[in-house]
Amino acid sequence: MAKVSDTVRRCTHVSCCTAWYVLAEIATPGFLDYFIVGEHFNRFVVSGWEGDLYGNAHDRPRGTIWLFWLQSALPWSLILPVLIWKKRTQKHDIEKGHTGLFSFLIFWLLSPLLLFTLSGNILPAYVLPGVPAIGVLIAMLVTQKDFKWLWGASALIPVMLMIALLVLNMGKADSRSDRIIFEKTLPELPVFYVGKRPFSGQFYSRGQAKLLQDADILPSLSQYHLIGHPEQVTALIVQNSLSCTVDLESQSGRSLYTCSNTHGE
Repeated sequence: MAKVSDTVRRCTHVSCCTAWYVLAEIATPGFLDYFIVGEHFNRFVVSGWEGDLYGNAHDRPRGTIWLFWLQSALPWSLILPVLIWKKRTQKHDIEKGHTGLFSFLIFWLLSPLLLFTLSGNILPAYVLPGVPAIGVLIAMLVTQKDFKWLWGASALIPVMLMIALLVLNMGKADSRSDRIIFEKTLPELPVFYVGKRPFSGQFYSRGQAKLLQDADILPSLSQYHLIGHPEQVTALIVQNSLSCTVDLESQSGRSLYTCSNTHGE
């Protein structure tokens, strides 16, 4: 009876998942191609894949995920190999009462790195699923004797994090984001990106900022905003004889323009 019940639950789960995918495809045509083919295949085999609906392509050399792990897990990414080497002859004592745990944690740690080694379209956050394993491994390997050389790194981490937060709060984060631009836009005006729309532009505009596909729509608007790198926006302005003023030059390299069309409706 229990086996029948488990089978019913599994079938119900599969049916619900299938129905969700069908509804997602109906609501947003192209979702299945984007999510199943794009995210699970093209992201790995097509470097700089341009099919991402919710962000930008991130064209990286193959194997960059290991560099991301080294940076994201500092200083433990440097300390862990040293600990493993120092305790290489004590594996059975370390695993006493938990046979196989050490190997499990190593595979846990390495699995996202191995998975994304062949992918050129990655972000630093992709290492995060394996990071908890580092903490457990450190806890297994560290003994009281190790504190003589380990306490320095342990004390340094909070200081480094505080410095990083201070730097970000002083405006460094704005060098990669368009958040500050949307603090200056007028909510009643249409907003268009020239050249490329970054994910921050989509996020901070709540999806209202669009990528300008056809400049022919601009004469029908009385007033609107343009966002983009100055050379690209300037070329568009000259080519279409637009009347625009620069409102903001952000650290991201993109500028905000307000344009008026006296002949618009």
